[in-house]
Amino acid sequence: MIEEDLIAYREDCTEHRESPDAPATWNRRRATINGFYDWAEAEKLIDKR
Repeated sequence: MIEEDLIAYREDCTEHRESPDAPATWNRRRATINGFYDWAEAEKLIDKR
């Protein structure tokens, strides 16, 4: 479920908004999201599948 949510969020940010994120903006946003999920997995707050 998490993967599908992230894909939908990416599509919204980069394609469906009135002013979509530029690629560099999305890359920064994605790095933050990935860092959060890596931390949450390391803390055993989520199972990354």
